Amino acid sequence: MKIITNFVLILSAMFLLSFPVGYAHATLVPTLSVSPLVGGTTAQVTVYGADSNASILLDYPTTASIASANIGTTNASGYFTAVIDATTYSIASGASVYVMVDGQVSPSVVWPSYSASGNLALSQTSLILNVGQTVTVNTSVSATLSMTNNTNPSVAGVSISGNQITVNAFSAGSSNITICASGLGCNTIAVNVQSTGSSAASITFSQNNITLTAGQSQTVTITGSGSYYINSNLNSAIAVANISGSTVTIGAVTAGTDTVSICSSSNASTICAALNITVTQSAGNSNLNSNNQNSLTFAQSSVNLVAGQNQSVAITNGTGGVYYISTNSNSGAVTANISGSNVALTGLAFGGANITVCTVSNQCGTLYAFVSTTNSTQTNTTTAPALSSFQTSSTVANGNFLGSGSMLTFTFSTNQSINTPRVTIGTTNVPVNGSGNGPYTASYTLNGSEVLPLQVVVIYSNPAGSQSQNTFWFGKNETLTNTNVSQSSSNSGGSNTTFTQDLHDGSKGTEVVNLQKRLTALGLYTGPITGTYGSLTKAAVKAYQAKHSIQQLGIIGPATRALLNKGI
Repeated sequence: MKIITNFVLILSAMFLLSFPVGYAHATLVPTLSVSPLVGGTTAQVTVYGADSNASILLDYPTTASIASANIGTTNASGYFTAVIDATTYSIASGASVYVMVDGQVSPSVVWPSYSASGNLALSQTSLILNVGQTVTVNTSVSATLSMTNNTNPSVAGVSISGNQITVNAFSAGSSNITICASGLGCNTIAVNVQSTGSSAASITFSQNNITLTAGQSQTVTITGSGSYYINSNLNSAIAVANISGSTVTIGAVTAGTDTVSICSSSNASTICAALNITVTQSAGNSNLNSNNQNSLTFAQSSVNLVAGQNQSVAITNGTGGVYYISTNSNSGAVTANISGSNVALTGLAFGGANITVCTVSNQCGTLYAFVSTTNSTQTNTTTAPALSSFQTSSTVANGNFLGSGSMLTFTFSTNQSINTPRVTIGTTNVPVNGSGNGPYTASYTLNGSEVLPLQVVVIYSNPAGSQSQNTFWFGKNETLTNTNVSQSSSNSGGSNTTFTQDLHDGSKGTEVVNLQKRLTALGLYTGPITGTYGSLTKAAVKAYQAKHSIQQLGIIGPATRALLNKGI
């Protein structure tokens, strides 16, 4: 098997070398390290030296075969770290594991079996050294010490004598070194080594040691040269940090201590410095995330992605300051990171995730992201696009939704990236704002001469030229509300009804009729077309959800609706 694997790798290398200079392909072989954490089933997984902004597959043996799990995406420096619980993926202690990034495979490492009951106390856990410098870190425990992991041994090395750990700085860069004591636990020393010959001799802060109360934030000015970036955050559950220019904003999340390493790249050398943060818990604020969970809103409440797609969603009513990702219910499907006042999403694999975003002042909101399994890139797909959401609102002039002077605003998103759509209201073309797969907005003020029902046509196409059209009717024999919209739709890729509402037991209307017709065509629904969501409809929806391997709740929510709107 090893001979065959090597032969395949040789052929792959010959294939890549046959392309002209400038052809983009993976050139960096990643390095994997796995450090045990307190508790026995969790470990700190770190990947470095890999291609930037690339998905990471963790491969490990099971009783039947080699299993793969997408654990995240490398940053712009080809670095990634995360805490992984072995029980989540059924990884056995002592198993040989490796990662694959952009087709490049790391050397294998052994999943740790170390178990401990507490944290190892060290005199220092963050070091800023010059090349050639040596520092001693002490521990007061009487136990056998061992180094279980060094993420970058070319940067720093360790020697242990009794309860003394000697750290030697070899070259500019950073490394996380894990020290464990049998039966007592582990701790990590963050080491940043800077070149003494750099023209940018150092970077400094307006304040090195910060004390905050949970919920507070504070800005610190950075002085030095080059472009600043956050190299590491030892405990992001305690505090979060964002950089804008030469200012870093620290947000205190909950009580504890944290160290944030900030680096600068200048003249091909890297220099770093550490911010030490202490967070105390204020009275009456012992659980930051227990209240105010739904006060934060977003430009889109739900987002549809395909694997590999990136999208940014703006936070629309936040109080500013520092935002952070509180929870991600399915990080294997989608990753989420904060960029200023936006949530940056990356689709990884099929599935949905509820992503809770909070401010350090206890303002939170939840964003839903769904990732489909489409393998073709959005810019080249010949599959016709479809609406994933459509909403309308009115200023209700003179108490009339469709009265003269009422301004209608239409907001919609699509299941893939499209060119600028065309919206026609009656016979009038209306300007549209938006990009990608949305949200797009269009507004129209009624002048009183319109004939009801008012027809709204949305025409859109993807970059490959596949075109779709949806037609909506407003004021058609009913009292109109923001969601009471009759619609017919057609797509060049085949007839396709767009679903825009959550449907469940007791729901009635046109969308239930369309749902029953769709499920009948799929052979899942055998009851009458009644327009009422009852037990037969619920059973058919569960069968549809089971067919597509999503949670069988028997209701039409964002994930199920996204599949229906794709014509699946």
